[in-house]
Amino acid sequence: MIAEDQGVLTRRRGGAEGLVNGAIPIGTCLGGRAVNIMNGAGGRPDVRLDVRNEMRITLHSQSEADTHAIGRAIGAGLAAGDVLLLSGTLGAGKTTLTQGIAWGLGADEYARSPTFVLVNEYAARLPIYHMDLYRLDSFAEVDGLGLDDYLFGDGVCIIEWADKAPGYFPEEHLAVEIEVVSNDERALTLSGSADRHASLFEALAGLDCAASPDKG
Repeated sequence: MIAEDQGVLTRRRGGAEGLVNGAIPIGTCLGGRAVNIMNGAGGRPDVRLDVRNEMRITLHSQSEADTHAIGRAIGAGLAAGDVLLLSGTLGAGKTTLTQGIAWGLGADEYARSPTFVLVNEYAARLPIYHMDLYRLDSFAEVDGLGLDDYLFGDGVCIIEWADKAPGYFPEEHLAVEIEVVSNDERALTLSGSADRHASLFEALAGLDCAASPDKG
C-alpha cells in the first residue's frame, strides 16, 4: 500500500502498520556554504523514494564553487562500474560538475569537455571516462561508438548530453539533471537506484552545517 506522509511518498506494509518512510530529513553545507536540498512539507528538505525503488534528491548551487563541492560529494561516494548521465542546457554546468566529481574521486587534473575527442580519461582511485555526446544526433550514432568496454568496465563513466540516446545506457545508472535557475543558481536533481546508490544518497543527505539550508 502506498501512503502520503507529510507530503512525501512512502511505503506501508500490512495496511496501517509498519510505515517505511522514504524521506530522510537532511541539512547540508558544501564548500563552506549552505546548499539547499529539495524541500518537503513545511520547508523541510528530504530525499524521496518513489514506487520504482528510485531515490531522488535536488540540490541548489549558488555558484561554480558550490557545483564543484556537490560534485566532490558525489565523486567520493562512487564505486567501480557507476555510470552518471548528465543532462542540461548548453552552459548549465555539466563540465563544472564533472570537475568536482573527478576531484571527489581523487583526480588531480582539470576536466576538459571532450566535445571533439568524445572520451577523456582521468587517473583517480577509479579510472574516469568522461564522454560528451553533444555532436551526435541519434541513438544509432551513439550505438556505433562501441562504448560497452567503458560502460561495463571497472571505472566510472560520466556522460554529458546523455539524453541524446535515451535507453542506450545501463538501466542501473545515476541521472543528474541540471536546471538553470538564474545566471548563478543551478538546481541539480539526482536520481538513482535505491539498491545501488542508497549509500551515496545517504551521504549527500548526511552533509551538515551550522546554518539551516533554508537560510543559505
